[in-house]
Parts: sequence; C-alpha cells; structure tokens
Amino acid sequence: MAHRLDPDRLHRLNDPEREKMLDPDVLWQGFASERPGCVVDLGAGTGFFAVRFIPHLARGGTIWACDSDPGMVAWMTEHLTEEQRAHVRPLQTGGHEIGLPDASADLAYLINVYHELDDAPRTLREILRVLKPESPLAVVDWRKEPMPHGPSVARRVAAEVIRRQMEQAGLAGVAEPSRLPFHVFLTGRKQGNR
Repeated sequence: MAHRLDPDRLHRLNDPEREKMLDPDVLWQGFASERPGCVVDLGAGTGFFAVRFIPHLARGGTIWACDSDPGMVAWMTEHLTEEQRAHVRPLQTGGHEIGLPDASADLAYLINVYHELDDAPRTLREILRVLKPESPLAVVDWRKEPMPHGPSVARRVAAEVIRRQMEQAGLAGVAEPSRLPFHVFLTGRKQGNR
C-alpha cells in the first residue's frame, strides 16, 4: 500500500525559511568534522539538511539519510536529483536499528528529532555503535521554552537532559559549539573503542 505524506508536513520540512533558524553552515562548523566520508543523518525527513551538507563531504563521500517513515524514504528516493543521489542515500531504519556496520561513520547528527525519540538512550547507543572512535555526534533540537515555532513545550527535551543522556551513553566532551536562538545544539565524541 502506498504511504501518503501529509502535504503540510512536506511543506514545513522543505521550507527554505528553515535555513534562517538553522543555518547549515553554522551547523556544519559546529559538527567539527572535516571532510567526512560517511555521515549518518538520523531522522532525515526529506533530506533537507543532507543535500545542503554534500559540499562538505570527502570526495565520493556518502550521507546516509535515515528515516523510520517509509513515506519519507520513498519521497527522497523519488525527488533527490541524480547528482544528490550520488552522495545522499535514503535508508529506512527499523525500530532502534540503523542498519549500517559497526564503526563505519565519521559523523552522525539528529536535527529536530530528539524530542520524537521513544527511547533516546537506546538510540544513542545504536548511533555510537555505528560511529568510528573519536567521531562526533551532534544533537540539534528545539529549546524547552515557549516560542512561536516547533512542537509544544511539553514534547521538548531540556538541554540538561539531552547532555546527561549523551554523557551516559559514552560521549566525551559534550558541549554547545554555537548558541542558536531556538535550538539546543550539543556535540560530543565517541570515546575510544566504546
């Protein structure tokens, strides 16, 4: 059966105005990952950020645009240009499994996804499984405060909770590389062989 996507949701995910709240260049600078060959975009949606990060990849690099919604994966597969598909690979994830080999990724990020996770610690452990040692993980999500954008405050996760969960999962040096007006932005690195 075909999976129908909500047109309003597609419009929001593809709205260029998103770049005013989340500047891709500011995000990439905060990721502190120079020319990665393999990137995991968890909860990629329509691939909005994945396609904007292509210029930062190593030659021949790949961004695995992961989403648990088969409709999103199908949308990306149909709408990415041939040039974009050379670097952005849609991948449907199932449950808490990313479906990539151990220690295969140079960078992973979640943008506006953390508040939707039903078991954030488990998801963080799975991301760490996929990351190479010393590679960064970035979490960008809505601040837990009233504002005219994003989900209800009740659904958001406080910055200190995200930080604690990242540290408990085994990420080192968890810090905020850049203060964003509407979003928490935290990064950390996978320690050694954890």
